[in-house]
Amino acid sequence: MQFAAFSFDASVSEFFVTLLAGATLVFGDAESLLPGPALAEFLERRSVTMATLPPSALMNMPHAKAGTLMKLVTAGEPLTPGALAPWAGDGREIINAYGPTETTVCATAGVCDPADETITIGRPIDGAEVYILGEDLQPVPAGVTGELYVGGRGLARCYVNLPAATAEKFGPDPFSGRVGARLYRTGDLARWTSDGRVEFIGRRDYQVKLRGFRIELGEVESVLGRDPSVVEAAVVARADGPHGTRLVAYVVPAEGGGAEPHALLGFLREYLPDYMAPRAYVFLDAFPRTPAGKVDRKALPPPDDARVAAGAEYVEPAGELERRIAGIWRDALSLERVGVDDNFFDLGGHSLLVAQIHGRLETALGRTFPLMLLFTQPTVRSLAASLAGSEPEEQFSAETIKDRADLRRASTARRGESRRATRRAGQERSS
Repeated sequence: MQFAAFSFDASVSEFFVTLLAGATLVFGDAESLLPGPALAEFLERRSVTMATLPPSALMNMPHAKAGTLMKLVTAGEPLTPGALAPWAGDGREIINAYGPTETTVCATAGVCDPADETITIGRPIDGAEVYILGEDLQPVPAGVTGELYVGGRGLARCYVNLPAATAEKFGPDPFSGRVGARLYRTGDLARWTSDGRVEFIGRRDYQVKLRGFRIELGEVESVLGRDPSVVEAAVVARADGPHGTRLVAYVVPAEGGGAEPHALLGFLREYLPDYMAPRAYVFLDAFPRTPAGKVDRKALPPPDDARVAAGAEYVEPAGELERRIAGIWRDALSLERVGVDDNFFDLGGHSLLVAQIHGRLETALGRTFPLMLLFTQPTVRSLAASLAGSEPEEQFSAETIKDRADLRRASTARRGESRRATRRAGQERSS
C-alpha cells in the first residue's frame, strides 16, 4: 500500500520495495487512507499484504479487519508495547524502522518480538553506518545513552542553499577510514543493547534541568511506554503550576488496561531515579498531531485535570493532628484532598517545598520538630504517629494547638525584642 505522500521520503521505500519485488502497489483516496476503520477495511478489501504505518495510525485502527496484512513496518515515531500488542500474532511480522529524511530513508530496522521488555529500532541496515557518541564524540559502551550519528551510502549531500545548516549537521566521519566520508548528527538520543540493537531514547532537545537534575524527557517517555497499560506517552516539563516547573506525563491508556498514576509511578521507579518520575498524569483519548503526524507538544492541554500519583485508596484523616497536617499539605500542593496514606513526594512535593511545609506545621502545632522528619515520615499517618509519639496525642487538641501557637509567637517576639535590645546596646557602646 502506498500510504506516505510523495513529499515524504518514506514514499520512496514504499514504491521501490514493492515494484522491485514484482508486487502490486495499491493506491487509495484520501478518505480510505485516513487512519481508522476505513483504512483497515481498505487493507482487507484490496488484500494488502505489506504496509508501512506510523504507530499513531495503528492505535486508531481495528486490527481484526486487516487480516491479509502479513508484514507491517512501523516508523516515524516511537513504537510502544501498547501500540504493538494488538497487531502481534496471526503470523504477522512487525518491523520497527528508524531514519531521518537526511539518511534516505531508513538507517536501522529490526523485527519486533512482543515478548521483549524493550522495543528497539533494530540494527543498521546494509549501507548504513550508525554510531552512538558521547559529548567527547567518542563511541559509548552498551547501555550508555549518547547521541545517534548516521553515515554510509544513504546519507544526503547537504541542505540545498543552506551552508550554515549543512555545516552544523553534517561533519567528517572519523571512523569509516574513507576519504571524504561524513556523518549526520541526528539530535536523537539512543543506546546500544547488549546484543547490538539500538534503543531509541528521545530527542536531545527534550533535555531539561529540574531542581538541579538533568532529565532526558525522551528517556522517561521510553520507559513509560513499556508499561502494558500505556499505548502512548509524552512527558513535558511545565512551568504553569503553582510551585514552579514540574514534570507532567500525558498518557493514552490501553483499552481496559487500568492505567493509574500510582501504578505508573511505581513502574517508573523500577527503571529510573525518583527525580525523573512525573507525579502529575493527564489521560487523553488521543494526542494532538502536527501535519507530519508527530505529537504536537505545544497543543497538549494544561494539566488542570491532572491526577496525582497518590495512594490507590483514599483514607480520610482522623483526629485533629492528622487533619491539620493533611490540610497544610493540601493547601501547599493545591490539591482537593490528601489522604492519610498519601506520600508527600508522590503528591508532587519536593525538597524545595519541605522547608515551607516545615515552618507552617511548626506554627500550626506550636512546637518545633526536626526538618528531616518530613523526609523519613512522608505520609500524614506516619508523620502524625511520629509527632504523637514524642508528645501524647491528647495534647494535640484544637485548643492546645491554638494555645501553643500563641505561646510560640510570644516567645518568638520576646527573642526578637531581646536581639534588638542587644544590638542597641552594642551601638551605644561603639558610639
